[in-house]
Amino acid sequence: MVKKILVGIGLLGLLGILVVPALAADTASVSATVTPRLISITVSPTSTDYGIMGTNESKIAPDTFTLTNDGNVVEDINIRGTSTAAWTLSDTAIGSEQFMHKARVGATWIDDASVVALATTNKLFIDNMAVGSQNFRLKIYTPSSTAATAAQSTTVTLVASYAQ
Repeated sequence: MVKKILVGIGLLGLLGILVVPALAADTASVSATVTPRLISITVSPTSTDYGIMGTNESKIAPDTFTLTNDGNVVEDINIRGTSTAAWTLSDTAIGSEQFMHKARVGATWIDDASVVALATTNKLFIDNMAVGSQNFRLKIYTPSSTAATAAQSTTVTLVASYAQ
């Protein structure tokens, strides 16, 4: 009799193991955020006037410009210039109807290796500019001779790209 009870209890125990309902799975989640890369710059002021100049002269712009990286990443800043209606922009020398325009990072002008002579194609001006502001200056060099008698206008363009 004891054997039958023990076998019965054993069978009930075995059935209990087999009949236990499956438990539900546990879950967890991850919240993921992506911030789009924003490449953006502004410059102030947006114009300057060198005034009246003769041939074969140079003059530092009267304005100090503030370039602001108002994006959210480090940026490389390229710079380029344009020819005027009568003068060709050169990044190597002035000549007849040929002028130079230069840029330098900083609030003061110093003729040194950090000066960039503008060309009509992009040149690296500021490498790895952090979010924030940086001052720069411009300097123009008039042609050695010119037939132009009207004011000449040129444009300086700054181009930001993602510094990888």
